[in-house]
Amino acid sequence: MPTRRPGFPAPLFLLEPFPGILPIRASARRDICYPPGDLAQRKHSQSRFSWWLVAVPIALAAAAVILFALRDEKAPTKAQPKPSPEPAFEFTDVESSFVSVGVKLKKVKLDVREESAAGVAAVVSAFYDGGFVAQGKWGDGTFPSVMEQFEERAVAKAADDLTELTLGPESARLSKVTPGDSSLEVSVLFSGQKRPVAAVARADFEGEGVLKDGGTLLIAHEGVYFLRLVEKAWKIVAWQVDGNLDTDAGLAEPTPTETPS
Repeated sequence: MPTRRPGFPAPLFLLEPFPGILPIRASARRDICYPPGDLAQRKHSQSRFSWWLVAVPIALAAAAVILFALRDEKAPTKAQPKPSPEPAFEFTDVESSFVSVGVKLKKVKLDVREESAAGVAAVVSAFYDGGFVAQGKWGDGTFPSVMEQFEERAVAKAADDLTELTLGPESARLSKVTPGDSSLEVSVLFSGQKRPVAAVARADFEGEGVLKDGGTLLIAHEGVYFLRLVEKAWKIVAWQVDGNLDTDAGLAEPTPTETPS
């Protein structure tokens, strides 16, 4: 049976190489005359000198091998690269429209229109990323990144409606959410000064959550969001949302209900 979260829909809220040791090649022996009485001593000296010619390079090579081995043992291990974070959710199916007051729309530069619509879409995408998709942003049910999308005067009311605006307490039961087919419609209003002043965004989000105790949770959420430019940043000032969670095989469709303003 579908599990429907109480409070849906939410009320409409409006606000104003080591060096190898090369073999030593013996040279041709020459007859040497030794003074009488010194032969034994001379032969002994000659023998001692020859051993050093062989022993010193061997000792140096052995020392080099030891130092090389110790260097390898003490060489710091390279830090393993950290896994890349999951990319943030973004609406890819976005339709944009524009309205102007006091000036013909064609006088508003195309790049200005597109930039404005992209800014609105970015805010709503961040809203659904933090409220539904990115588990690391759920904040034990406080959804801080969602709250950042609201205008300051609307934050308190948004906190009251957080259960309807996001996964709410259901987030504690989920280990992951994969977004499905989702779409976004954006309409931007321009003033006579050819500047964007307000916008309306209608979002339709679907996703599938993996429950920690097994099974899946199908998610459907619709929302209409009213935004204004606040210090050159789009912020949500009003909203009307409706959503549904379902553990059955089929995705439950949200049931819109008109709410008086």
